[in-house]
Amino acid sequence: MKIAFLMLGIAVNCIGGFRVAAVIKKIEQNTDAYFIVPNNGHSLLSYLKSNKTEISPSYVEDADIIAKNLAGYDIVCFSSMSNTFEYTAEISKKLKEHYADNVFTLLGGVHARLYPNEAIEHFDAICTGEGEKPARELIQAFRDGRDFYQTKGLWFKKDGAVIKNQSETLNSHEELNEFQSRYDLYDCMLYDNKKKKFIRFGKKNYLMLNGLQYNTMWTLGCPFSCTYCSNSGFAEADKGYLKLRYPNPEAVIREIEQELALHPYVRHVSFHDDNITALPFDVLKEFCVLYKERINLPFALYGIHPNTINAEKMDLLASHGMFRSKLGIESGNLKTLKQYGRHMSLQSISEAVSISTATQRKYRWHMIPPDFDVITDNPTETREDIVESLRLYNSFDRPFTFNVFSLRKFPGTKLTAYFDENNIECPDLATFFQVRPTFCNVLLYLIACHKISDKLFERWLLKVKGNEEEQKEYKAVMRIAHFIYLAKRGIDCVLKLDVSRFSGRWLYLYWRVFYSWRRANRRRGLAE
Repeated sequence: MKIAFLMLGIAVNCIGGFRVAAVIKKIEQNTDAYFIVPNNGHSLLSYLKSNKTEISPSYVEDADIIAKNLAGYDIVCFSSMSNTFEYTAEISKKLKEHYADNVFTLLGGVHARLYPNEAIEHFDAICTGEGEKPARELIQAFRDGRDFYQTKGLWFKKDGAVIKNQSETLNSHEELNEFQSRYDLYDCMLYDNKKKKFIRFGKKNYLMLNGLQYNTMWTLGCPFSCTYCSNSGFAEADKGYLKLRYPNPEAVIREIEQELALHPYVRHVSFHDDNITALPFDVLKEFCVLYKERINLPFALYGIHPNTINAEKMDLLASHGMFRSKLGIESGNLKTLKQYGRHMSLQSISEAVSISTATQRKYRWHMIPPDFDVITDNPTETREDIVESLRLYNSFDRPFTFNVFSLRKFPGTKLTAYFDENNIECPDLATFFQVRPTFCNVLLYLIACHKISDKLFERWLLKVKGNEEEQKEYKAVMRIAHFIYLAKRGIDCVLKLDVSRFSGRWLYLYWRVFYSWRRANRRRGLAE
């Protein structure tokens, strides 16, 4: 039996898909993995153009080429987000119509969970929850010739009808310990859109797509249910998604060690958990001790919630290698926070900000100023709402920077349902890095660079309008403000010799030169 996994993502960070592929590889060695990167979200150009999530039109034309490479497999498993679903469905369609009408196709990922009725129209089966156990049971039954149409966690198309099986239980603590591993990227094929063919994944590709970082996740689930987040849609189907689940620290360390053995040029580890600081302090402490002893590389945390942060946890993490953190603020006014399901006060946000900035000042020799996520372009926000948020942001302790996101409707979320029910227009999710050229957004970029004096700030606030109002577009001013913002972030990175947000082969040269020089100086110091 031959099995193929086809995964799509920006950079090589389809973490869930690679973990399911690793589980299947253990029970069926004749398993191959293919990866497609519609747009490299870690390239310098994507940051400058703010188009990290867009799909290149040429990839639609390439769907036939990709489908042809999948002919000859018995089962093809697809992993896709909502912004790549149409492209994934097109590949599956061409595969079935032109090359292998008897191949069995399975879709997993966020879109299959949130829109199962739409997804099942294009595939033989879909996974409606976490994929490790359902995929393993399906493959074993398929291989043994057993009936697999009753597999929990999967929906099937059969004889013109849809079989909707009950959900599989979420992975337990013990199962997460077992599943905490990744598919070997060197055993993976990568689609080269210039050569129009799949090539063997190698070191050059890793550097071009991921740079010097290794992306992973430790925890699953989140105790909060923010209305714009896909976790709110997951929680509608299973309240277990509101519980934080995680493997032992030893399992996480072991996974990272395996990756470093394959990719010794990795210089930092990035954790993309939704809310990693919700972990108990004792668990974080155990992890930090093991990480310092066995990994000892800088690490970044990209999922911190104001309600779970405290000075003790941040000091522990920073003293054991955390060099970058990202805190989700999203809004600075109570009305919008309530709409987003963010149950917190403005004071608690300011306190969380102060903890983050104080930690950076204490460990300023190796820490980058913290990132704060903010959402703009909300069509329901009035001028008063926006001004209240801007005033809060300008009062924050420094240093910090913003990640500015334009509000988009994410499929299957509570916020999307609210907008649809009330006929509120909001663009799709493909371009959430492209903010409108309003004066509010100009101020956001400027505040991220430097505190604006009170007198000047109040004068500029007079230019701010509500998102429901017609307003002037400040395209030229926006370009200047955005350039200053990017320059400030670049300077912060250069001062700390941090290249964690970028990719490219030039990073390998940087690693060889800089770290060889640092090792030489260390040896010289020890000799003296």
